[in-house]
Amino acid sequence: MFRRVVTGVALSAAVSLAVVGCSSAGSPGEAPEVTWAGNVCEHLSRNGSQLRLPAIDQKKPQQAKKRVVAFLDGLATQLGSLEKDMKKEGAPPVEDGKQSFTKAMEGLSQAKQEVDGAVTSVRESKVDDEKSLNAALAKAGEGFRKAGRYQGPAQELRADPALKSAFDEAEDCAGIPVSSAKPATAGN
Repeated sequence: MFRRVVTGVALSAAVSLAVVGCSSAGSPGEAPEVTWAGNVCEHLSRNGSQLRLPAIDQKKPQQAKKRVVAFLDGLATQLGSLEKDMKKEGAPPVEDGKQSFTKAMEGLSQAKQEVDGAVTSVRESKVDDEKSLNAALAKAGEGFRKAGRYQGPAQELRADPALKSAFDEAEDCAGIPVSSAKPATAGN
């Protein structure tokens, strides 16, 4: 049950946060939006360390619960750090950049809230056997599913054609996974 429910969240977190080798130093003569995209990649890289799904034994439900809570706390912390760093970066220097940035930040905030709600639900549940563990995970499942649909701020920002070009041109952002799916927020 845990793997099925949480795998979507973990994969989504990996896709939205995992970035290879971004750098904040723009190339001489680089367009401001390309430099901005490179800076965003740096934030994603710094906050995007991969979280591993914890190994759980449902025959040890209290231990399983602790591991699930620790995993979700780690994910929530990473999303919160990314949110803070992105706010420091500010809106991209393109036309309608503030609107794109606001939408991306709302999606990030919503995803964090969903994960926070799921971890609170699991943390507060009474777990003493497999049945109660599965019930706790099922109760938190909707938050997991909503957060699992979130593709990340880079994906949402790429929906703006000017920013898609900036991410594409930022040499150090080549490692950002790009989904073929239309960007979606955590609440959708």
